[in-house]
This record gives sequence, structure tokens and C-alpha cells, in this order.
Amino acid sequence: MSVVASPLHGRTEPLATISLSSGSALVYANASDVAPEIWRAAFADSHKDFEYYRLIEETMTTGFDYRYLVLLNRQQDVIALQPLINVDQDLAATTRSTITRGVNFVRKLWPRFFRSRMLLAGCLVGDAAPGVIPPASVKDIAGMLAEALTTYARQESIPLVSGKDFPHALRRDLAPFIAANYTRLPSFAPLMLDLNFTTFDEYMEKRLSRTTRKGLRRKLRKTEAASPPITLEVLTDCSAVIDEIYPLYLQVAKRAPVEFEVFSREYFLEAGKRTQDRHRYFVWRRGGKAIAFSFCTLWNGALYDNDIGLDYDVAHKLNLYYVTFRDLIEWALQNGLKEYHCAPFNYDPKLHLRLQPIDVDLYVRHRSTIINAFIKWIGPWFAPARSDPALRRYYEGDSMSPLKIFGNPWLQIALNALIVTASELFLKIGARNTAHLTHPLSWTGFTGLASIWTWLGIVCVILSLVSWLYVLRQVPLSIAFPLSNVVHVLVPLSCWILLGELISPRRWCGIALVLVGLIIVAKPFAHIEEKL
Repeated sequence: MSVVASPLHGRTEPLATISLSSGSALVYANASDVAPEIWRAAFADSHKDFEYYRLIEETMTTGFDYRYLVLLNRQQDVIALQPLINVDQDLAATTRSTITRGVNFVRKLWPRFFRSRMLLAGCLVGDAAPGVIPPASVKDIAGMLAEALTTYARQESIPLVSGKDFPHALRRDLAPFIAANYTRLPSFAPLMLDLNFTTFDEYMEKRLSRTTRKGLRRKLRKTEAASPPITLEVLTDCSAVIDEIYPLYLQVAKRAPVEFEVFSREYFLEAGKRTQDRHRYFVWRRGGKAIAFSFCTLWNGALYDNDIGLDYDVAHKLNLYYVTFRDLIEWALQNGLKEYHCAPFNYDPKLHLRLQPIDVDLYVRHRSTIINAFIKWIGPWFAPARSDPALRRYYEGDSMSPLKIFGNPWLQIALNALIVTASELFLKIGARNTAHLTHPLSWTGFTGLASIWTWLGIVCVILSLVSWLYVLRQVPLSIAFPLSNVVHVLVPLSCWILLGELISPRRWCGIALVLVGLIIVAKPFAHIEEKL
């Protein structure tokens, strides 16, 4: 049954009361202003509950104003609780580097360009579903929530509203957001690994490709051979080590490709003090010095790897990312956990380690009708999921449709070589068939245009150019160009087979040398998508 204990009888009066078409909403300033029974009913199945939001509210104070939206139906029963964040948002923070450079250039003259006050419905970090109180469902409250967010943003003169990182599985239930003119965009996906294996070695054997497995073992052996050895300690309170681990966290946070919130020192300290049963601090040491750190949450049989810290003086040499991943997985298995979850970003190694993205969505709307229409048009280009190359490749390769297969850049290199070969053959046939034509400009080869074969060759030249430009968008030139030299084998062989041209023994030797060179050059690239 729904919660009847209305927050109207709570300790604090709401900041705002909003009338809705099918009920009302109350806005509170602090997490503790909302009745505890509402928190328990709304987030009973999530580790992001009252203690979590209060921790964020009290330790992440710079640049964020927190609010809490309580939805009531017509009978004044509380049916949902939605945490809100009012923030001055850099709208280019999640875009690709080329767009970001353009935005930064304009900001030299217009500092507020592509910045806006934004009302975020969701969690400061990571995905979070609306806090719905049974027997209500997300579908029941979605329309009210969309209306309440828009109305409250208008009251506070906040131009931009967003539902932040709502789970993809709720898309159908959140359809009222689309009906309310919100634009849905794929956001940065967290990742997970189901732990249905007994050892890390079994995981490598069952889940990883041969190339990835071989590379990972080589990295781990190299680290294990280093002296002094790396040791691991697991803590429930970081008070004694905070001065060692927080600088490690800052090293990683400041190197992140996307500029987001940086957790305060107090956040890590208070998390352990308030909920020791829920949090773990993993600290890796070498020679007594802390070189890596991971802050994790335990919840419902899962290990959530929230934040990582690395000493970049030794991180790459000792392959610390892979060491921490292995040790966390082994610890989770030893403690009977069933799932491993980790935060977004650093997608390339995570995808090769076969972690699965958990799709999440942004729902964005501007209060201006004109600007909102512009967002619907340009928004997909600024979708966070498009800004990470590894994540973009993952989604593009997720479908095995002919179009997706045809767009594979390695296949395009092969097709480009075939098209170039075809163009040379067609041009040769066209030139040979028009060699007898006389014209004042015949010395220029202009008469070759009288043959359909020449025109076919021209079409192939154009197609090869388009294909090559596509390849260069996806593959480094230092890789694509050597592989494209296979045409030096295909063209003479095609001329020998189809046109009857002779190939001298010396030329056969040259073709053989080109083939050997291609094999030597191509071998490191054959598994390039599998490398760690």
C-alpha cells in the first residue's frame, strides 16, 4: 500500500508546492526534511538511499544545490520521491574533442557559450531510477514527474531540465517524458560482469578472447615478477589512510577525458564512518607505499567499484589497472558475490575484458520551444554515448546487419583494394579499346572517354575515394596505408589472369616480396581490436 504519512506533517515546511494535473508535488531543501518512511519505501531496493543522498548532500557542497521532489496523488498519498540537483552545467562536457575545441574557441569571446543552469533529476554519479512507492509504478508517476520538473524549473527560472541516467529498461514506462517534449539521449553506460565462475583463471578461459587472455596474463606475470611485491589491504574505514589514497584518486579524476564532479576528501571519510557494513576501501601497496586505491560498495550480492586511484609514476609499468581488476574479482568470488559493477569511462579495456554496458538514458528539455526544437535536432550529435570511441564502436558493432558489417573499417580496406584494382583494369581496357581513334587531343588520352569501360573505371575511382575517406576516419593512416599496398599484388595478378599480360620472373619475385612485407606488417594489426 502507498505511504499515507504525508510529509506535510513532517519537521520542515516544503520550499515549494506545485499543483499538477493529476496531483501535486512538494519540494524540500534537505534529505532529512523528507520523512524517513518515505525514503525507506521509495529506495528500499537500492543502495542509493537516504544515507547515500545525505552523504552526497553534506560532502559535495561546491557547485551543487540539492532538492527533493515528493509526488502526491489526488488523494494526497505519497507515491514517489525524486532527488534533484541544480547545477551550472557545461553542455560540452560530454562531447567529442573536435566539438569541444570549437566550443572552447567561441568561449574566448563568449565565456557562457554552451553553459546553462540545469535541473537534474537523478543521482550526482551513476544511474538511478525514480524512487517509486508501491503500489505505484514508474509508468504511473512518469507523466507527473515530467510535469513537475518542467513546472519547478519555470518557477526557479532554470532553462534546462534533464532526467539523468535513467535505466534503459524503463524506456517504455518513461514514454510520458517523450510526450512532454523531452529528448531522449543515450548516456555514459556503467558496466557489469556476472560472476558465474569460480576463479579468475576460469573467467579468463571462458570469457576472454585468446589474444586478450594472452595479453592479460603477460601483464600480470610482469607485475608479479616485480620487486618489491604488491600487497592488498581491505578496510571499512579510511581515516588512517585518507592522506595516502585521496591524492591517488585525484590523479585519476584529473586525467578523466570528461570533466565531471570530483569527490571531496570528506566524501570518502564519511562514507566509511556512516555505513561501514556497506563500503570497502581496497588499498594496494608496494614497499609500504600506497600505489592504488578503489572505493567500493557492497549491495545485494554485488560489488560496485565506484572510484579508483592510481599512482601514475608506476601505474603503466606495473599494469595497476589490471592488477586491481583481478584482485577485486577474486575478492568478490571469495566473498560469494554474484556481480561486479563499475563506473563509466575507460571503456576500451573494460570492453575487451568483456564487461557489459548497462544502457542508461538522459531525458532533456529546454523551456524555450524554439531552443527545445533545436535540441531535438542537434541533441543526438552531443549524446554522451557518442563521445567515447570505444563505446561508439561497441554499439555500432552490436548489430550484425549487412549495413553494420559493411561499415567495418577492416573490411573497407579490403574492398578499397578490390575497387582500386577494378578501376585500373577498367581504365586499361577503355584505353586499349579506344587506342585506334584519331583526334587532335588523342595524345592526352581524352579519346578514352568514348569507352564505357573508362567510365566504369572513373566510377570505381570515385567509390575508392569515398571508401578510403571512411577508412581514414576509423583507422590510423600509419596502419591503413601499409595494408592498402595489397593493390601492388592484386593489380599485376589481375592483369596476368584477365588481360593476358606477361609477368617476368623478376616481377614474380617482387610480388612475392610485397606479399611477405604485407604479412609482416599486417600480423600485429590482425588482432588490433583484441589488444588490451
